[in-house]
Amino acid sequence: MDYLNQVTALTEKALQAIGVSLGYDESYFDEICTEPMAFYKLLQYPPQPADADPLQRGDVPGLEVWDEESQSYYPVPPIEGAYVVHLGNLFQQWTNDKYMSNVHRVINRSDVDRYSIPFNYNGNLDFVIRCIESCRAKPEDEKYAPISVDDYIRQKYKDVYGRVGIYSVAERVKT
Repeated sequence: MDYLNQVTALTEKALQAIGVSLGYDESYFDEICTEPMAFYKLLQYPPQPADADPLQRGDVPGLEVWDEESQSYYPVPPIEGAYVVHLGNLFQQWTNDKYMSNVHRVINRSDVDRYSIPFNYNGNLDFVIRCIESCRAKPEDEKYAPISVDDYIRQKYKDVYGRVGIYSVAERVKT
């Protein structure tokens, strides 16, 4: 529980800094943080067989981010004691693409298991994400329709798990 509390506090500090970067004060995002929906999960990435990748390098830790300009993935070097922060698709919508969600993947090219504990902070479920005013010149410049955090999360689950039939089963059980 201590880990969850610490990464929640870290996320809220990051939101304060982002609020300032957008021309507001540190309390700008407080409204979404009163009863936040947050979750984390433990992921294991087993080692790849030596013959699975002809470009295998044992010194690549696994996390890679997509660079649109070069159309390639680049490794993210691990830094002891540091966190990697992905703002995510919802934040991209909220900022009208001013802050972008980066495409990333993990490919474990080492000979040991790699573990990761991604933490998702989505904010209050009933909060409606609308384009932040400083992220557009005029209302018609908004690229995304307003959406509640709850509706956004539900749609993401449908998008991800619906492809394999898991979401439809869960919906039938719920009703």
